[in-house]
Amino acid sequence: MAFKNHALDDFLKQLIKVGIDMKDRVRLGGSFSAEMQGISIESLKRASPDSHKSWSKVYHRRRQLEDASEEFERIAQNFFNTKTNLAKVLEWLEFSNEYSDFFHAFAVPEVTNGANSAAFSIRGRKKDHMKPNYLIQRWIDGRDPGALATEVQRHRAWSMMPADRRKLFSTW
Repeated sequence: MAFKNHALDDFLKQLIKVGIDMKDRVRLGGSFSAEMQGISIESLKRASPDSHKSWSKVYHRRRQLEDASEEFERIAQNFFNTKTNLAKVLEWLEFSNEYSDFFHAFAVPEVTNGANSAAFSIRGRKKDHMKPNYLIQRWIDGRDPGALATEVQRHRAWSMMPADRRKLFSTW
């Protein structure tokens, strides 16, 4: 694919130069150089005895391709717009045989009041309540435990490289 007709012609000339046969190729696009006339869609259209039937097939295939492209675009958009529910990931980790130790590395600790076992919520730097996904989100982002660095247990999860973290997270 090229943005300019001469760029497309140059590209096709290079393909011919390296030995690619152009007999089953069609050049789509507006104006073209004399060398590309033989494979231009316009000249093939005129040369074809049953041009109407062939063009009907071309338009049908083109519509199928456009439909498939639109479907792919819709699916990709849904995929990228879907946010991973970190609470569900944490729940899965907690009961996983293989990764339950990661759950403990990402669990935001509860603070209790001595004899009174009522739990208090930990607050972040901005004095807002720290969410349960605070640690796992920092881990996914490739950061350290942040405000909870002294509170969390030392775990192999925190020494992983960011790329390895993303790769592992994608399997969860």
